[in-house]
Amino acid sequence: MTEEITAGGSEIGETSGQTEDNKANTKVRSGWDGIPKTIEDLLSDPPVLPHENEESFFALFESFENYAKPENIIDYHLVYTATVCKWETNRYRFMTVAVTTNQQQAGLASLFEQTSEAGFGKVAQHLVGVKARKNAAKCFIDSEYRENTYYDFELAGFAPEGQAFLLSLPALATIERLLASSEKRYAVTMKELEKRMASRAAKLTLK
Repeated sequence: MTEEITAGGSEIGETSGQTEDNKANTKVRSGWDGIPKTIEDLLSDPPVLPHENEESFFALFESFENYAKPENIIDYHLVYTATVCKWETNRYRFMTVAVTTNQQQAGLASLFEQTSEAGFGKVAQHLVGVKARKNAAKCFIDSEYRENTYYDFELAGFAPEGQAFLLSLPALATIERLLASSEKRYAVTMKELEKRMASRAAKLTLK
């Protein structure tokens, strides 16, 4: 069974503060002397987004390397691919939270509109929308107003978090497909990697 391998240290959402000098120094990290040149080149420009931490990516790579004990270029490419797949999985999980969080204000505005008692004319609806957006924005700068607003919505049978989640569903569906693809590639990669590990172990047993 595949062991759960996670990165130590900083989380994926932290800022890297990476510089070009950091990239140049990637090749001289402790314990990386035996890594093939092609893998060093890949690691010199890791697939991390600006808000992600490259040190966490390197730590994740090293955890797979320590687990698989790669002996040749094929092993190392499988280790690198597994690292990228697991990194993408963590990224997509982080993004599901970020996407829903980003819809909080829009969700509140939607609820303000739904609970408005204004008329149905175009002008009235426009004013309702403007006021709803202002009230929603106020919830994020006035904690007491936010608390009272949530209480009023709950009394009316609404859950603000649920509205944000509802608005996030289209994006979450896309992220779910990306997540499934990443996990599938990870499973295929680990199956091949562990097959090679088992083959090496069997050969050692026969010696």
